[in-house]
Amino acid sequence: MFVSCIATLLCLVLPYGFVIWLPAAGFVAVYLFSRRTGQSLSVRNGARMGWIAGVLSFLIATVLLTIIAVALTNTPGGLDQLREQLSARAVSNEDMERALTILGNPKERAVFFIQFLLFWFMFSASFCTVGGALGAKVLAKD
Repeated sequence: MFVSCIATLLCLVLPYGFVIWLPAAGFVAVYLFSRRTGQSLSVRNGARMGWIAGVLSFLIATVLLTIIAVALTNTPGGLDQLREQLSARAVSNEDMERALTILGNPKERAVFFIQFLLFWFMFSASFCTVGGALGAKVLAKD
């Protein structure tokens, strides 16, 4: 759980570093387990340990996304604030209007969030699984 929290926090702070943070979460989970128990994991069990770290990371990100989505939709003028933030980041007007249209329509917003959650689940679980398998292989006692 600790490793998943740290990986999720790092993914939110430095989003393009997910390629490093998520596999590292699986690797560190296997390392901490091996160090604490003194047992060496097989590659399959390391992948399973990494997958668990990925699922926990996904759950943490889902809770945070839900809080942000609820705050955005329940705040008066929330979409106007989002428009100001997007224009400050030099997002093209066409992309900004498309994003605001999606977020303004409840059906499109639900489809967007569901697609994002499915994508994030596959991404976080697979990257952490690879890190866990790699950790088990590297830390294996011969």
